[in-house]
Amino acid sequence: MSVHCQQKSRLRNQLVHQDWTAKLSDEVLMYILSYLTYQELGLKVSRLSRKFKRLASDEYLWKRLYMVRFLLPTIIPPVLSDRATGIITALSNSNNVHKSHTNSRVTAIPTKWRAMYILQHRWQAGDCRVSSICVQPCLSIMQGSRGSQNRIPAVAFSDRHILTSAGSCAEDSDIFVWKMDNQELEGSITLSQNDIGASVTALHFSEDDSEPGTRTLVAGYSNGSIGVWRFSAVAGNPGRTWMATELCCARRPNGSASILAIAVLDNVIATCSSEFDLNIHTLRTPNGGGETRCVREQTLRGVISYDTPVDLGIRKDKNGDYVLHLAYGIPCLSRTWDLGVQEVVFRIGSGITRTNHYYPVSGIYDLQTPVSTTLTSMRFRPPYLVTAHADNTVHVFALMERARKTTGYSSDTTILVHCSTLYLGAAVTALEIDVGMRKLVTGDIDGINVWDLTSPGSPHPPVVLADRPLVTLHDHSGAEKQYANCAPRWLSFDEGRIVSVVSRCTDISDTPANGVGGVVRIFSFVES
Repeated sequence: MSVHCQQKSRLRNQLVHQDWTAKLSDEVLMYILSYLTYQELGLKVSRLSRKFKRLASDEYLWKRLYMVRFLLPTIIPPVLSDRATGIITALSNSNNVHKSHTNSRVTAIPTKWRAMYILQHRWQAGDCRVSSICVQPCLSIMQGSRGSQNRIPAVAFSDRHILTSAGSCAEDSDIFVWKMDNQELEGSITLSQNDIGASVTALHFSEDDSEPGTRTLVAGYSNGSIGVWRFSAVAGNPGRTWMATELCCARRPNGSASILAIAVLDNVIATCSSEFDLNIHTLRTPNGGGETRCVREQTLRGVISYDTPVDLGIRKDKNGDYVLHLAYGIPCLSRTWDLGVQEVVFRIGSGITRTNHYYPVSGIYDLQTPVSTTLTSMRFRPPYLVTAHADNTVHVFALMERARKTTGYSSDTTILVHCSTLYLGAAVTALEIDVGMRKLVTGDIDGINVWDLTSPGSPHPPVVLADRPLVTLHDHSGAEKQYANCAPRWLSFDEGRIVSVVSRCTDISDTPANGVGGVVRIFSFVES
């Protein structure tokens, strides 16, 4: 081979193996990478070199992908709760999260688009880790009125801990505290007045505490009493990661109806009993310090008592008044169920200012009110009421303010409108809705379904449900086979997890020799 040919071949090899991207600026490379998908960025480009790994992790690229895939298909903006702080931090290993204190929710995380994209992608793909906590058969909450045998553990959870009702007998008032990440039992919470003589029937974590990392824990008991603690996570202590300080206990005489639902806002605690008694309490601490007292401000007596699901919701209106909603269902003689929402507006120190009652209306937006069959589950998250029925349907209602020319009423009014209906293959036994996350989670014997809330724009209704779920989750962990194919009796979720409670398919008295009576299942999207 001649010298000229050798030089030409050497030059060609240099041109072929030269890294031409090194001559391009980061801005130009970013523009090119903006045309790639998340699979190409995360699985291919990031593995080329350290430089391309840095570019492929740029938040600008992931913001564009997040907007296109998750935000633009719907006009409902995403609103993440306070728990998103720890979840996004766990995915991105950073604490730079911007909070808005106007409504105690995280409204923007401008530098964590990649972590947010990964989390939402796992939700849609069903990529989660499933774990379980086994509880004793007597760790029970009576769902419904007195005498119901449909018992499951009372559960509340935060981003780091799960709390369940506990005890070895029907009158044990202890609350167990478990670690969220490894499901280890860390201890229990006990009232100083341990002779309360009742079991825990409801647990509630406040969602809008003024101190970061601190929550108000409220427990309701089978005799109508309530206990209040200040619960906080403790960092840097390998022995215990939490601390609970008892604030007060409001005792009721034995024989009172059990607590079914709890709602907390600021220092106001509202409870509903199995006899439909609505009690409003306030936490009062003397100005100079001292013991906190739980003072009962108002009591509304119910005239009916049915074995039905109920739910409470509380918020503040623009005038600073508290607005309490009680959602319920009543069986009728015609074998149908009437649904309703009772609204109570009150101000601390002034008492109840007004009350309103809302029934579903028909003929609005060409949607007819459904003929309700047996009610199996209910959730009210203002302004939406979601009900599940024995005929395998789920209905969504909304409290809407409409002008008189739209509704036909003599003045502007608030009405309860039927918005959407889901038809499933099995009866839903537990559900939860979060409008800010645009998700509805339902549980039945076939598994847990995650639904997307969308908005059709104008004309209304404001929110409809997708025709099919985004994903169906199943427990393939193999734990507690006696609970396989059992429908969840309670569930809730946040940005990173779904927590459900499953009881035995047979009667609660039929328990195995090891004493296991229920399972708390955790579907964690933070870990794939």
